[in-house]
Amino acid sequence: QSNKNKISNIAYKKSLSKVEVLLGIKDQNTKLEDKEIENVSKYIENKIDVSPKLLQKLLYYVQMFAAIFNDTTPFSSKCSAWNHGPVFGKIYYQYKEYGYHLIQESEDENIELDPELKEVVDAVIKYFGIYGANTLEYFTHQEDPWIKAINSENKIIEKSDIKEYGEKIIKEYNINSPKEIYKYSEAMFDKFKKENYI
Repeated sequence: QSNKNKISNIAYKKSLSKVEVLLGIKDQNTKLEDKEIENVSKYIENKIDVSPKLLQKLLYYVQMFAAIFNDTTPFSSKCSAWNHGPVFGKIYYQYKEYGYHLIQESEDENIELDPELKEVVDAVIKYFGIYGANTLEYFTHQEDPWIKAINSENKIIEKSDIKEYGEKIIKEYNINSPKEIYKYSEAMFDKFKKENYI
């Protein structure tokens, strides 16, 4: 950005577009911005105190459980496997300035989500939002989608892998609705406590 005046405007726009695709800010095929992930992010911020790292993990679980219970992945943004877990590039760069601090955005109480998506988001906030970002990082590091992607060349966590793992979870833990996802979060927290001697 700081050197954009050193190239032509056309070259800058082409470069910016490619970088946005690589960072998952923009989808290569549709070229549409992902408004749903922005809306869900703002909704979560209004409900609980959240750091950028915690927000990333909650968005990841929203994507997973929506894929299972609503049969759709609500976010078109790419999810990548970074060292600290799943990351949606678009949201990372939007809130990067906050670092490890809580996001302090102006509150917008009028965010409306689709009722089915809202049910999933509320459940993720309730049953995963109670844990810290580092705890959820531990959770995701035990899960197949992140493990597979971090060891791949492009580091992209594929939506199909997220859904497949979600299907495995609901079968293993006998989860029949978003209200029962606590069965998984509590089991993962028990594992976290044992391994971290809490």
